[in-house]
Amino acid sequence: SDQKYEVAELNLRASEKAMTSSAYHSAEKYLTAGRSLLDRSSWEMEYDLTLKLYNAASCVLLVTGDLQKLVKVIEEPLTHACCFEDKLSVYSDLIRALTTSGRLDEAFEQCFEVLSHLCEEIPSEVTPDVYKQEISQTEILLHDKTHSDLLSLPKMTDSNKLATMKFLSLAMHCTYICRPPLSPIMALRMVQLSVKHGNSNITPFAFAGYAALLVSNQISDFEKAYKMGRVAVEMTKRLGANEIMPMVYVTVYSIVTVYKEPIQATIARLEEGYTGALSTDNVFWAMSNLVALCITQLYGCGENLHFYRKELIPRIRRSIQRNQIMIAQNLLIFLQLATDLTGVDEDCFSTFFGMTEESCFTSAIHKEAVTIQRSFCVKKKYLTFFLGDLEGAKEMYLEGLQYSKLTAGRLIGVLISRFLDGMIAFYFARKHDDEEEKWTTVGEKVMDEVRRWANSSPWNFINKLNLLEAEYYFLKGNDTKAMASYRASIRAAREHKFLHEEGLANEKMATYLLRKDKHSSALRSFVNAKNCYEQWGADNLVKRIDKAIAMIQPSCN
Repeated sequence: SDQKYEVAELNLRASEKAMTSSAYHSAEKYLTAGRSLLDRSSWEMEYDLTLKLYNAASCVLLVTGDLQKLVKVIEEPLTHACCFEDKLSVYSDLIRALTTSGRLDEAFEQCFEVLSHLCEEIPSEVTPDVYKQEISQTEILLHDKTHSDLLSLPKMTDSNKLATMKFLSLAMHCTYICRPPLSPIMALRMVQLSVKHGNSNITPFAFAGYAALLVSNQISDFEKAYKMGRVAVEMTKRLGANEIMPMVYVTVYSIVTVYKEPIQATIARLEEGYTGALSTDNVFWAMSNLVALCITQLYGCGENLHFYRKELIPRIRRSIQRNQIMIAQNLLIFLQLATDLTGVDEDCFSTFFGMTEESCFTSAIHKEAVTIQRSFCVKKKYLTFFLGDLEGAKEMYLEGLQYSKLTAGRLIGVLISRFLDGMIAFYFARKHDDEEEKWTTVGEKVMDEVRRWANSSPWNFINKLNLLEAEYYFLKGNDTKAMASYRASIRAAREHKFLHEEGLANEKMATYLLRKDKHSSALRSFVNAKNCYEQWGADNLVKRIDKAIAMIQPSCN
């Protein structure tokens, strides 16, 4: 009997050595061999060794993405562990595995159950009063705390509070995808725990989540959010919390800094978060940084679409190999948009998943993956708008209204989608029909929102504000201001390296000039738009602009 436990322990050590070299499949074999030497009496005879073998097996199966095996393996410790604290490790692995595989409701229920055991009650429904109370409590705790005070909080030592922080962080990410109104509550609770009981390695993620809440449309305190984001990043470095760095970076650099720093500067940080997560074998957060990176490159920076597709395809394959299904679906949305803009006739969802884009969207609805539903809606709106299908874009605007009250911080794709809402609204207001007032009000509201962004970050948003103003003056018949605003938008987009939006501004100015019967000037603007779209790689848009050029060219000769 002693000999079999000695061999089991040797297998455990071998697995640990294999894991340090990222040889997880080898580690799994050692752990399977070690567990095969155990029986029911092992939980009494060699409790610590038995628990370690099962915890290690759970961790390895999380990395390899074998959810089916993981669920089976953790049945043992969940049944036989002598206390709830000894079950926390496998609960953590299970929740992460369920989230990555798209079983979001199950992941949330597990989080909810564990947090309840840890005496952290989460509200079942988030009302305005709940928000007000949670934010008020947080602001009271932070009221007299300086940047330095927050960085110098004592170390959290209470094991119950440390476990609570861990599962609140898991719940925060899970709810961001499936129950967005709950996600900020998790961040606020973590901040409250940290101020009351001291900093843990998860505290930087708490402040990052709080910063993301501060930039939400309901609050829009960009200055305070930026400060909290800086606290999160600096605290990560001070604590040497390498394992939390990818979580902090993806939150701060994809949601918060866009209101202060050039969006192009975030690319390097998101890449750092991606490689940092991979170096610690944290595949889940590596993929989360990758999604944010791809959104930023596509919607924010207007990277060349052919190059973008070439880089993205192998990344999708790797995410599927790692069973990161939810991540792969997100990446496929971006790939399909890039594919459609380049004019390649391919349903990427069918290529990778054997199902159509629409069936994937239906699946997201069934799973209540609200964030992914919104991602589909943003993609469709962007595509129809750029292809000149304004009726289709209006339909996507109306469908997207159900996501407008999501309280979690918004990635750049959602901000660009909001900008397009204003462009769509002013287009339909110019029809001067019964809905002119309604659409004008929508456009003005978006314009005010984008103006707040531009006041905080002129680099990222002034060209968008200028274009909205141009469309507004077009509607109101103010030709002098309309032309000045179109030109300002084109100039700002060019200077700030937003090639795709420079093309859009040129195209919209050409449309305006055409309506004013200035065909020669319109032709020049269409040619400029075409050149921008060619450099962007949007061959489908080039074809559309060529048709417009062909139609007006005879009248310019």
